[in-house]
Amino acid sequence: MDIKNLTPEEKASLKAQLAAEEKADKIKAQQDKQAYKALMSDFVEKFFPKLTQIASDLTLAKADLFESAAAIFELKKQVFNISAEAWGKQQSHDISNADYSKTITLGFNYTDGWDIDVTNAGVSRINDWLSNKIKEGNQESFVNITRALLKPDKNGVLKASRILDLANQAKEYGDQELIEAVQMIQEAYRPERSSTYILAKYKDENGKKINLQLSMSQA
Repeated sequence: MDIKNLTPEEKASLKAQLAAEEKADKIKAQQDKQAYKALMSDFVEKFFPKLTQIASDLTLAKADLFESAAAIFELKKQVFNISAEAWGKQQSHDISNADYSKTITLGFNYTDGWDIDVTNAGVSRINDWLSNKIKEGNQESFVNITRALLKPDKNGVLKASRILDLANQAKEYGDQELIEAVQMIQEAYRPERSSTYILAKYKDENGKKINLQLSMSQA
């Protein structure tokens, strides 16, 4: 159809028809968006209470397990004569049934923590050592590596893994002053318990160990 051959009335009618179709498309798009939002809202309102209940049940079960295990922990310390210091360093505990076919692991997650005064003193010693090396020249690469490993995270806390790398670097370099300064920082390490976790596993009929899927991302 050649629009040029249409009469003014036909052109007006076509224009009105196109406008109506465009308006209908816009209304349909708006209705689809509203239906989508309503569907999302219904989904959340339906399942959120279930998830809330699951979260509550898991929290209560976790607290119950740790509370019930307290007597086992106390007896374990007595039976194996575990000192308070050694016990504090143990990050997880396995509890098994008589034939070891089922095991529950109660553990603790830790974040890096430090004795601030001692750590700052160690860092200061290292910075002084680095300043001297810069004056000597030809040490730029090692200085940059050392400073990178001493860089704290976004919360201003040193990373234990980086300090371990720095200790290895210091040993390779062989300078006693640097070794002692890094060792000072290592001895100031005071990991802080941040959260707890529970793992459970069992042996199937073939003796294969199977982990219980206690996380919704694993189930």
